[in-house]
Amino acid sequence: MTGGDDEGYHRAELRHFLVVCHEDLVEVLADDVRVELFDKSFEEVAMHALRLNLGSL
Repeated sequence: MTGGDDEGYHRAELRHFLVVCHEDLVEVLADDVRVELFDKSFEEVAMHALRLNLGSL
């Protein structure tokens, strides 16, 4: 393990999530998961997700 003691502690707190959608699989490590439904195009939803995670584009 590299880094300080906090790094190992934080990694132990993360949970492993798998999301399976038809022919796609998403695998992530996170402390929580939330699912939201959108009645918009993929491009609009993808841009919304980017703005939430990266700030205003």
